[in-house]
Amino acid sequence: MKLAAKCIAAAAWIATAVAASAKAEPASEIVPIQGVVDHYLGQPVTQIFLVNQKIKLLMDTSKVQDVGAVRGVFDASLREGRTITFDMDPDSGSFGSDGLPTYVLRDVIFDGRTVTGDTVTRSTGKPTPPELDVLQGIAFAEGSSPDRALVNLNAALADSSISLTSRTWALRYRGNVDAFKALGFMHPGPQRDALLISGLKDVKAWETLAPEDIKGAYAEAEIMQSLGAYDDALDIYTSIYKRWPHQHFWTLIDEGIVYREMGLPSLALDALGEIAAEGGDTSGMPYHYHRGWTLSELGRYDEAVREFTDGMSAQPDYAWAYAKRGCAFAAMGELPLALSDARRAVASHDDKRSGTIIAPGTTYDQSRLEEIVSTLTAAVRRDPHRKMAGLCSGFWDWGDALRPRSKLLSNG
Repeated sequence: MKLAAKCIAAAAWIATAVAASAKAEPASEIVPIQGVVDHYLGQPVTQIFLVNQKIKLLMDTSKVQDVGAVRGVFDASLREGRTITFDMDPDSGSFGSDGLPTYVLRDVIFDGRTVTGDTVTRSTGKPTPPELDVLQGIAFAEGSSPDRALVNLNAALADSSISLTSRTWALRYRGNVDAFKALGFMHPGPQRDALLISGLKDVKAWETLAPEDIKGAYAEAEIMQSLGAYDDALDIYTSIYKRWPHQHFWTLIDEGIVYREMGLPSLALDALGEIAAEGGDTSGMPYHYHRGWTLSELGRYDEAVREFTDGMSAQPDYAWAYAKRGCAFAAMGELPLALSDARRAVASHDDKRSGTIIAPGTTYDQSRLEEIVSTLTAAVRRDPHRKMAGLCSGFWDWGDALRPRSKLLSNG
């Protein structure tokens, strides 16, 4: 399962998607998104930037009841790498001077408590009607409400007055929403592939409008991988590696994922090894998580455990690191430790579901984690040192199942 991150029956979302001409109503609600604070700055208006996020949150501190409490939460996330839920207002959006979608931060939820943010500021700017549709669509997409997002994004793209910038953002998000819905809401099969192809068309149109945006190339590669076009995905990553040398870290991470999915964990480990050889960041969860997963595939469980443990020092609430470490412990015959990790994975995974639309894949994976806890609980009673390999299987779509190239793709 990739980090970030990274979709109901087909009839339900198709009916929403074809309503391209339907003008979206004002959102009039709060959208929760989850992330880790990367940095924040500014007085009196604080700008909050999240790790690997494409949006920015604003908070006028003169309108916040307890600024110290809010910044204390930000600092805790910065210091400990822990995930926060941010309540943002989709009606408050505008495109900032830096071109980023920007919203007012209403509340912050951390460790089960809500800290009130800026509840007074109504908007960060004065967007045009199609811009507001795009901004609302982005907000709902980030808040894991794909059907709501598509209503806004389709309306924006059907508006002849839409600007080039807004069109680019709308295509970017509609392509990503289609991919999210396909992978999280649908089992593998022709319908899933058809929705991925729809997303791919938008992603390619986005790349045409913004050829210097590396995220478009990444999105294309990930969809091609999901369609079983592994060689195509690797070719795209090779192109990214040459064109954007400052982004080698994520390129090599993703290249390793493709090799691992192809059943070539040694080549995946080589790709990850290049990160260290080039002096890349080897301190965070992405590096350690994917190294741990790959070492597990190679049967090097003790090394995998060390990698997952190192990653937890940077991001201690990542559910899948606990799940994967637990599976490695189980393969080593350390069932009590495996059970402890599996329970932690269940708790952390369930925490991440609160306040968002829950994709069937997420619910399915939660149930599978609970099954693993039950299996390990019984196994510990019988023989706490029995070696149990292969526990990390049976999930919705871990992204590690080799598949044939989709028939919906051209042969070229």
